[in-house]
Amino acid sequence: LPFLVLGEGTSSKEGGQLADQIEEIKALNNLRGELHIQINIPANASYCMENGKKEGCLSQHLTEITITFPERKLEGVCTRVCESDEALLEDLRPHPNLKILKLDRYYGERMPNWARDDNLAIFLPNLVDISLRNCHKLKHL
Repeated sequence: LPFLVLGEGTSSKEGGQLADQIEEIKALNNLRGELHIQINIPANASYCMENGKKEGCLSQHLTEITITFPERKLEGVCTRVCESDEALLEDLRPHPNLKILKLDRYYGERMPNWARDDNLAIFLPNLVDISLRNCHKLKHL
């Protein structure tokens, strides 16, 4: 199981380095099977859609992706954190071949565009299992 950590060395003011790391992962076309992505960004850092570099998705050969967000105290989660998690997940769009998606400690209030409403069936037609763990702020699927 490949394990990648995103956010190491990320500055507290900009998500640019994190965006670069996401683009590097998207460029790893030979990743196969399972992938676990651990998001490690400082509590005072944030990520927004403007940080994203380009469209694209994770490797077409991945069948299972687990994305784990930083551990946070629920009462300390603010709008900025929710929006940051939503933007990160939007940019970590999986390839349509994905079969299993697991999210842990996601603090967005809604799923990204590619996973909302009927889009989940369109963008991830092969998905057979989705697991949402400790996603306490999630209000809309």
